Amino acid sequence: MTRKQPLAALIFLPAACALAGCGGGQPAPGSAEDAVAKVAQSMPDRTGNAKAFRESFVEGAAPADSERSRYSKYQIKAAKSSVTGETASVEVHFYDDNTGKEVGTTTWTLVKQGDKWKLKTAPLP
Repeated sequence: MTRKQPLAALIFLPAACALAGCGGGQPAPGSAEDAVAKVAQSMPDRTGNAKAFRESFVEGAAPADSERSRYSKYQIKAAKSSVTGETASVEVHFYDDNTGKEVGTTTWTLVKQGDKWKLKTAPLP
């Protein structure tokens, strides 16, 4: 192995990873996809405040207050998200808060209102 080979690997490895998708497929920080994922993942924390929970949804889309506590029993991980203009969808994985085991996956839809992403649909597994 010559001295040039390790240097070449250092130069080309980051480019190869970018093209191949190394890094787990996380959205770029500050991107619309990242903002959508953050809305989804913050839902269990918002259940403790009825107003904050309701404000996470578009007008008329928030579940009844009696349903709000159901969101708190999960850890939520946003997976694939897709943004097209002012609408978005995100694949949401649910994990039991006590056991950490995955209990289901659904897709949530969001709409951008002003500078905020708000949930249009957020079904539970």
